[in-house]
Order: sequence, then structure tokens, then C-alpha cells
Amino acid sequence: MKKILSLIMLVFVLSSAVSCAVAPAYEAGEILSNETAVSLNSEEEVITITASDAAYIRSGNHQYTNFKDTPFYFIKNDGTETTRHVVAKFDISRFTEPLQGTANVVVNFYSVSPIHESTGETEIKLKAYKESSNWSSDTVTFSNFQPLSESNYIAQNDLIKNDVYIDITPYVNQAIKNGEKSITVRFVPSTRTVAEMRVNTLSSEFPPKLVVQNRAHSFYRYDILPDEAANKALWDYGKQVFDEWNVRYQEILAKGDYPVSPINSNKGDYTFTTNATLQETGKKIYTFDTRLATTLNGFTPGADDVKLDEYGGIISDTRFEPTGYFYTKNVNGRWMVIDPLGYPCHITGINHVYYAYSQSKYQTKAMSQKFGSEEKWALSTTRWLKNDLGFNVSLGTDATILGVENGSATTIYVPGVGRYASSVGLNASTGGTTDFLYNGTMPVFDPAFKTYVDEIMPDAISSYKDEERILGFISDNELPTADSIFTDYLTLDPTIKANHYSYVCAWTWVMEMTGKSGEEINVADIDSLSAEVGTDLRMLFKGFVYDKYFSVMQPAIKKVCPNHMYLGVRLLTGTQWGEWVGRFNGYWCDIMCINYYGEWEIPAEQLENFAKWTGKPFMITEFYAKGADAVGADGKLFTNEDGAGWICKNQTDRGYFYQNYTLRLLEAKNCIGWLYFQYIDNDPTDETIEKGQKNSNKGIVNSDHDREIYDDFHSQIALINKNKYSLVEYFDKVDYFK
Repeated sequence: MKKILSLIMLVFVLSSAVSCAVAPAYEAGEILSNETAVSLNSEEEVITITASDAAYIRSGNHQYTNFKDTPFYFIKNDGTETTRHVVAKFDISRFTEPLQGTANVVVNFYSVSPIHESTGETEIKLKAYKESSNWSSDTVTFSNFQPLSESNYIAQNDLIKNDVYIDITPYVNQAIKNGEKSITVRFVPSTRTVAEMRVNTLSSEFPPKLVVQNRAHSFYRYDILPDEAANKALWDYGKQVFDEWNVRYQEILAKGDYPVSPINSNKGDYTFTTNATLQETGKKIYTFDTRLATTLNGFTPGADDVKLDEYGGIISDTRFEPTGYFYTKNVNGRWMVIDPLGYPCHITGINHVYYAYSQSKYQTKAMSQKFGSEEKWALSTTRWLKNDLGFNVSLGTDATILGVENGSATTIYVPGVGRYASSVGLNASTGGTTDFLYNGTMPVFDPAFKTYVDEIMPDAISSYKDEERILGFISDNELPTADSIFTDYLTLDPTIKANHYSYVCAWTWVMEMTGKSGEEINVADIDSLSAEVGTDLRMLFKGFVYDKYFSVMQPAIKKVCPNHMYLGVRLLTGTQWGEWVGRFNGYWCDIMCINYYGEWEIPAEQLENFAKWTGKPFMITEFYAKGADAVGADGKLFTNEDGAGWICKNQTDRGYFYQNYTLRLLEAKNCIGWLYFQYIDNDPTDETIEKGQKNSNKGIVNSDHDREIYDDFHSQIALINKNKYSLVEYFDKVDYFK
């Protein structure tokens, strides 16, 4: 089989003061002209589209300058007015339907030598952003574009060193679906750097290009290794992995769906209307029907007249076996967390309880001025969060907080596949999500992954073995869950050693599930194959991948800390991860964790699916809203362009969001709690902060550690958190806590 590495490429050729030989990073057939008709039936066919417009733009004093006549385009960002970006526009009008098969869009850098080698910056990462195509090379300037928005972020390449790829396939396909005739991509360095990259212009021999190559065919290849015995051993391993998975799969099939308690919210309780927007929707304002604790028919809020133990559990006659650790229990259809003393404990938690997020110097100084020391801050903050706001759990917590006597419980991150991938050069993480180098595929099938986890876990968590205040362990954040996962694995380049186990396991799985040989299977025919076997192979394959992940992580954690819960990975939003990720999550994990954005309240059907699929409780581990009235550390209103939460007009409306969102969670009998994101506002003055965490009002305190400034928000947080046990009884119409 011919080796084909690239399908759809956005190609830039960079040059420097040092001339470099140019060699393609892929093997392909004839490069066709721009006028070539689109026909993706031939394995060898390639289509190239030269950029219709391209330019570099420069900020600061040059923001209104057009650099049309220049020998090179430049990319640079040292935090001053020398910031330079490259933009390129491509005509995609010939494409009437989204690209099929496993079409990929990448940026290909043939060879790069940054000019300022004396700084030691010989490797730089680039990010790609989508932009409006309403511009031309003749007139474009920096001022033509809006400030960079993370909602426009597409992808990031790995290190620029010879050949580097940026996958923007979803952007291209969405543009085609939207009927757009052209796309614009903007390239910027991922971090500050004084190094400068030179990009060839439209008039050069190697102008920016969009290169489309067919990949909608079988990529099956048996002879991955030249040694016959080693090759057979590799495929035998794939069969072993399938057989182990199939035992669990058959067990899950036999159990079927789990019982579901329907959610029937009283529409008459939604007496408020609240306006909000999302950054990615621009200025579009949504109006939401909203309910509050005070609008619930028949419920009178007030601080619960109950006694709480040190873990936030409710002291009542309803008490279960005190094991000295947290665990979960289904009580007549209502899932509860039982605390170490045996009392029911609904989780109301908060993320990132740090006095300085991302080591912000501004926030560190403000903490010192307000509290005097880390220890005094930790003690004051713990008491405030517990006593005033009713929070009882944290995630991602400062060490000094953990040291506070009788403090809140916490959840602990443990090293997982993201850490393993980083250790072997396969990680391509961007922002809060975790991504991977080759087709975004997680290397969970590598035997070395299990070896790594087994070896590192004792050092990582053994100190927590007897700690009562650990709610449980979480491994990894927002791992890939796209529908393309299946074909991403099937079309890995089998000539790359790092892909061997992933490739073999994927092809073994599809052959076993369909009863066909590899030669009979076309990657483009997955949907028809699904119809033949009577199941959605794309969704089921996700379950195969995540089952392998969980089967490595859960035993390694339980071996070291057998009494603590394993909370799995924090899944990203909704149910895009699908039924089978949910079912295997329920098989391995004590609680399913989800970072859930984009909804004013989670649809009842989704909450019911969580119960039907997993048979376990779930916890929302990230959600938030931002206030348009909040001011950052720079004295200016937050732009709020970073992150995923709703933007409300003020702190009162932030509180309305919190109440409405969490009331739906309290109504769901399979929800054991939530973790709000986050403790402190982002710091817009911090130039080192990561993507998505810079200029937004996400915190419950501001960067000056001022609590009172958000009192309108806090009062509504406290109203829900301190009435949670009464609200559970109100929704269930059961007196649990006598």
C-alpha cells in the first residue's frame, strides 16, 4: 500500500537568513491546477488552491499600515508593538459538500530557522484562528480584525522544526456546510517570543496553499513490521485487547439500560427572564426563562436548620456505615455521597482555590497585602468558603488550603494519558483540553502507557492512602471525544512506530466487529458498515478507546488507594462523547465527571441519559458565568473573550444563572453535586497565562482578593448551597434527613 501522510494541507513555506532545502513531508500524486474539478475518487488525486489573498499584519504603531509590498511575511510576538501575524484567504467555493472520509487540513512548514537563534528559541509553536474573509491583500491592516478571541481558535501545531501540521478540518467543513465561499486563517505564535519567522509571499515560488488529497479509502496494512514474527506478535496483541474489551462489552449489553427517574420541571416556577450571550456568538443576546429558589411553588428558602459535620454532610437520623472515606450510595433512586462519618453529603464545590492563578504576580502581591501570608489567606478563605458560601469540596487546590485543619474535602488530579504522551513526545495539548500528536489519537493502547501509569501512581498518590478528606481521584481533562475518533485511528500512518499499537488495535476491532478482512473495508464506508452490523461503529469505537483508558487507570489507582473513589476523566459538555463512553465510564468509575457549558440549564433528556447509560451518579466539574460589569486587574472592564461561560450583564444575573443551573442539578436524582469554575478572576496583566484563562470574570473574588465586590453573586450562591438538602427533599417529595 502506498504511504500517504497528508490529505488536506494548508501549506506555508518559511525561510530564514539561512537557506534551506525544500522537501515535501508527504508522498502524493500529481499536484493539480487551481482549475481542476473536485473529484475525490482517486487515491492519488491532489488538489491545490493557492491563497487568493495573503499578508502579514502588525500591531501597535503599525496597526493601520498595509504591508503589501514586502519580500516576506512575518510572524512574531514579544509582547510589544512588534507583534506580527500572518493571514491567508482561500477560495473554497468549488466544494459543495463537506470533505468526506478522513480529510485533514494541516499547515506544513518545510524548514524553519528562527532569526534570533541567540535567544535559544529554536522551536516555536503556532496557533491557527479563523477570521472573517472580508479583506484583501491591497488594503488589509491589523486594525481590520477584531482582537484575538479564543472562541475563534482552531488548532495548534507541534514544534516548528522541519515539518509541522495544524489540523483545521472541522473549520473547513463547517464553512462548507454554512455555504461560505472562502475561509481565512490567522497564524500567531502560541506564546511570547522574540524569534521571528519569515513566510514566503504570494509572489514567491512557494505561496500559501490549500492542498486537498483524497483519503476516503482503505488504509489497512498488515505488514507493519518487516520481521514476520514481530509483526504477528503485534497483531496478536490487537486481538488480545479486543477479546478483553469484548468480555466487558457483552457484560454491559446483558445489563441493558439502568433505571431512570424522569425530570419534570414545573414550568410555572420560571418566572424570571434573564439575558446573556456567549463570546462565540458575538453580540447575539439570548433570553432565558429562569427559576430561582424563591420562585419554586411551595418552597420557602432560608438557611437550612440543620447541623453539618466537618465534611459538609448533614447530621440526621439518616446515617450509613462510616468507613472513614467518601463513597456513593443509591437511596431509593436518589444517589448520595456518603462522607467519612457516614452522613449524606451533597457536593457543592469550587475549582482552582489558588491565591494566584497561573502564578500571577499581581494576585500574589494582592494576597500578601490583604492577608499577610499564605497561611492566613488559606485559613480565612477556607472558613469563608465553608461557612459563608456553603462550599464543601475543592478541585485544584493550593497546598496551604489542604493544610488547614478541618478544612474542606478535595479531589486530586493524577497523571494519566496526557502526562504519558508528554513524556514520550506525543502530546499536543492546547488550553484546557488535551490533544495528541498523531491524528489527535490517545496512545492508550501502547503497553508502555500501562507500564508508565503503574510505575508512577504509587509516588503520585500513596501519601493520600489514609487521607479522609479526599473525595476521589480524577485523571486527565477533556480528552478527545469527536465522532472522527474512529477514522482518526484507522488512518494513522502505520510507518510511524508510535502509531503501531493504536493502528493495529483499531483495525483488529473493526475487522472483528464486521467480520470482514482489512482489504474489504473502506474507511469512507463506516456508516454503511454500521448499518450492516446494526450498531453505530463510530460511537461504539469511542467506548473501545475509553474502556482501554479506564482499564489502565482504575486498577492502578485502586491498587494504591483502594478505599478512595475513582472519578474518571472530566468529559467535555453534553453527550457528544456518546452512549458508549458513558456506559464504559459507568463500568469503571464511581462517579462520572463532566465539564458542561453552552446551556442555561442542562436538558432533562441528557441528565436522564447519564442515568440510563452509566448506572452511576454524575457530577458537573466545571460551569460558570461571567459578568459584563466586572473590572480586571488593569482597571478596565473585562473583555470576557476567554473561556466558555455565559456573559451576563451584572453580578446579580450571574447569581440567577447559578441558581437556575444548579436547581436543575438538584432535581436530577443521579447528580451528587457540582464544582463551580473558579475561585479567582483571570488576570489580564499576566502575559504568561495559558489560552482561555486571561481576560475573564470567572472568579468569585477579583484579582485584588476583594470578596465584597461580588456580594450580589455570593448571596445567591449561598442561598442554593445552604438550602441544598431541603431542596433535594422538595424535589423528591421525600423526607430523607429527619
